[in-house]
Formats: sequence, structure tokens, C-alpha cells
Amino acid sequence: MVGIKGAKAFIAARLREQASRRGHDSQNGPDSERWIAPLHVSGLRAINDDTLIIELDQPDPVFPFMWPCIAQPREEVERSDVPFGLRGVGDGPYRVGEWIRGKRLVLEPNPHYSGQEPRHFDRIDIMIGGDASTHLMMFERGELDVAEIENFTLPIADHARIASNPKWRSCLEESLAGASVYVVLNTEVIPFNHLKVRQALNYAVNKPRCLHVSGGRWMVGAGILPPLIPGYNPKLQGYPYDPDKARALLAASDVPRPIRLSLWYPHEFECVMIAQRIQADLRGAGVEVELKEVTPAEMGMALSVRGKVPMALFGFITSVPDPKDLLVSLFDGRSLSNSYSYNFAFYANPKVDRLLDEAAAELRMPTRYALFQQAEEIIVRDAPFIFLGYPKFFALKQPWIKGRLIEPLWPFRLDRIWKE
Repeated sequence: MVGIKGAKAFIAARLREQASRRGHDSQNGPDSERWIAPLHVSGLRAINDDTLIIELDQPDPVFPFMWPCIAQPREEVERSDVPFGLRGVGDGPYRVGEWIRGKRLVLEPNPHYSGQEPRHFDRIDIMIGGDASTHLMMFERGELDVAEIENFTLPIADHARIASNPKWRSCLEESLAGASVYVVLNTEVIPFNHLKVRQALNYAVNKPRCLHVSGGRWMVGAGILPPLIPGYNPKLQGYPYDPDKARALLAASDVPRPIRLSLWYPHEFECVMIAQRIQADLRGAGVEVELKEVTPAEMGMALSVRGKVPMALFGFITSVPDPKDLLVSLFDGRSLSNSYSYNFAFYANPKVDRLLDEAAAELRMPTRYALFQQAEEIIVRDAPFIFLGYPKFFALKQPWIKGRLIEPLWPFRLDRIWKE
């Protein structure tokens, strides 16, 4: 809701109200009405049953991409027979026909849909459960039209086999994603509070070799904005592989030796290989790294706790065709708190914050992108991440499925494919 007029005041009042009810407001006490939140956000008004007016704090050209489903019918939310989270309410070409949690999801045409995108199928049956290997076996037997590949990729061994097989190679669809892959460096944790150490680690990692061990399933990059996002800077100067420079920067940092670090990474085979490659590269620069494998859920929760995770292999997928989502989410220093935010590096630079504010309010797109590029240049120089690159999405569909399935910002678009 941030960005809508009155949203910040509404959220702040609600938080104060909750604290007051818990007795945490020492001045006003749990019975005080001083901090009772307003019932409505001032920037939201429904003038009739069909029209919702949204007023923003400032102009925002990407707002339509960020808030496509903000309005929900109150009568559906308040229904008591079925929890709202189990019902799909939307205006897209398909709606939920049947949902058995952990087993299957059936989509059917939405009779109320009036958009321009086509609806080619009378029924879409999605199998839930099973691993990628099971899906691939079913696909190769012709039992699946589309192999639902976990995380929109393929197991490395199967990827190599399918890509080299003339029968299946033409069935493999791929696209660069609107996403970035990086190693978070917690700037509040020793030794990552030293700029030279962070820069040294960037020079120490051989990104092309990391790309090679992952089967070439992503693209090496200098910064955080992927090429698909408007405002991408192809001239951005990053950190080429230079272990000698890495060792020189570490020596100049005056950080006590030996340097021993802990690298967290998700429990996924490709991440294991990349983490091991990073470990070997950093050892070559004189840095010992202990690998810590965790579940993705554990990783996400731990990263938001201050001082807990020193270094982590992670990534971010945007759904907005603009630099704002990536740069503001990951690097706005005013978002630092003990509650959850995506600024996992706990990075703060007032100059970056000013540029992000100026860019977010700029409606002249060339100027907007130039401001975001200036912010990205400073961020890369400050090195709160080891910037690795940009991943790809993959899909495997049968020859009789036509049309483009992958949408880089919203990975699969079932309304754009058809069957012949």
C-alpha cells in the first residue's frame, strides 16, 4: 500500500494501536484511544460498485504494474464458508474451477472476462506434487503437455540431456528472466563493514566459471538490473575476475587475518555447485569460507534478522518493468529495521536514497532511467553484493503446444498458448 495517499499514516497508526493494545505504549497505556488507526486510507475511494479511485502521494508511471489486484469484493472476503485464501478472485481469462491442496488445480474459462488476451482452453489441469524428475518422465511419455519444472528451470543433468537430444531440443523454451543472482554481503557484520573487503570479494569470484559449472543457465552481469528491464546500463563497470587485485585490497583493508567467513546457500543442487565454486575462488584470494546449506524458507527468514547471516547466495525476481522494484527493494537504506525487508545487506547510502526518490517521481522516462543508473553505479561501487548475473527461465512443452509460454516477468502465461 505504500505509495497510496494516506497509506503510511494508516500503517503507522495501526502499528501504534497494536503496540498500545499490548501495553507497549508506556505513555498512553493499553486503554488509550490516542493511537487508534483511521478506518480508511484517504487515497482509496469507491465512488460506485464498479469504480475505485486510487490517489497517490506522487506520480508513479509503474503503479499499474505494482497494483494489478488491489481491489477485492468485500462480500467475498467476508464469506465464512470458505477461507478467502482458498478462493481465486480475479479478472483474468481463467478462474479456479477446482483446487485440491497438494494434489491438483483445475482452471476453467472466466465467464466474466472482458480483456484482450485469448482463452484457448476449456480446461487446464495442473498436477501438484512430485519432483522434476517425475514430471520429466511423464512428459517424455506424452502424459503432460507442459512439464512443470521446479523454479522454472531444469535439473542440470536433465537439461544437458534434453538440450543435446534432437527429439526434445525443439521442445525446450528459454528466456532471460527479469531477475538477478548475487551474494549478499551484510554490511553491518565484520568484515563486510569494510568497503575494501566487499570490493575484494567481488574481484575474487570468477563469474564466468560459476556460469560454466551451472550449465550456462544464467548470464554474467556487472550490476543488479537485468537486460530485460528498461534502464539497464550495458556500459556499467563491474568487477572483472582479478585475484591479485582482490588480495591487494584485502591487504589494504587492515582486517585481521586469517579471514574466515560463512556462506549460506539454498538447498538446491545448482546452488551447491555455485557455492562450492565461490568457496574455491575466495580461498584463492586468501579467504576461508565455510558453507552452510539451508532451506529456502529458512534462508528468507534468517536474512531479515540483523547480524545473523554474514553472506548468502540469493536472488530477486521482479514483476515490474522498471528499475524501481529492484533498486528500492534491495538498497533503500530507510527500510532498515528489525522487521522483514528485502534490504538483506543492511546497506544505506543517503546519496543513493536521494537518487531513488528523485527517479521514482520522474515521469520523463529517459531522465528517470538515467537517475536510476546513477544510483546503480554508486551501489556497485559500494559492493553490498557480489554481483553474479541474471538467470534464465526454462519451459518444456510438447510439439503440439504452440505459442510463447514464458513471460520473463510472470514466468508462465497459459493464456498465450494453444494446442494443435
